[in-house]
Amino acid sequence: MLYLYIEKNQIKLIASKKSLFGQYSISSFEKKFRVDLLKNGAVADVDILASATKEIIQTSSSLKDKQVFLILPQTSFHFLRFAVPNDIASTAIDSFIKDKIKASFPQDTQEVWYDYFFIENGGQKFLSLFT
Repeated sequence: MLYLYIEKNQIKLIASKKSLFGQYSISSFEKKFRVDLLKNGAVADVDILASATKEIIQTSSSLKDKQVFLILPQTSFHFLRFAVPNDIASTAIDSFIKDKIKASFPQDTQEVWYDYFFIENGGQKFLSLFT
């Protein structure tokens, strides 16, 4: 497994491999860059980030693992919680969420990835959203 952590101007890679006898070996790599990879939690330049990621993965060329876990700083995510009507239709949830995102954040909702879950408490329904 590969764990790839991206900071403002640094990428860290931790790799774990399992041997034939069930033991794990762990190796780590890190590289600092002169340019910012992330600005305010968002990708500064996609091409530079892709090139930097490719470079650090090639540094660890002995690793052929296909399972990669990406770890981003907390500034890359936004969390919201708001009440929703109890009788909201399941088909209306996505447009309701996009309206809430548009009202809360200046960025375009077409470029935002999000996930949510519902919590019911005392007859009220709340939606917890992270983008």
